[in-house]
Amino acid sequence: MYQMGYGLGRHWATRDATQEQLLCAKELGDGKAWVAFHPDPAIEFTLTIDPEKSDFMGTVEIPSASFVAGFIDGAQTIDASQ
Repeated sequence: MYQMGYGLGRHWATRDATQEQLLCAKELGDGKAWVAFHPDPAIEFTLTIDPEKSDFMGTVEIPSASFVAGFIDGAQTIDASQ
């Protein structure tokens, strides 16, 4: 699940994320460490990155912590300063 999240996180960061969302994702640090400190990482991630959404990235699914960790790490591979 981590690798799938990583790939989708990169894709999101490249195609859909705003500059502010990219910077916010960078501030989260290591995805695995970040999810370890949040009981509901998908919900917390959504509240942090896009508080207007009520579910993870506009989907009805709640992904696993491993997926969210990969998503965060994948998103961080894209340079937020461009």
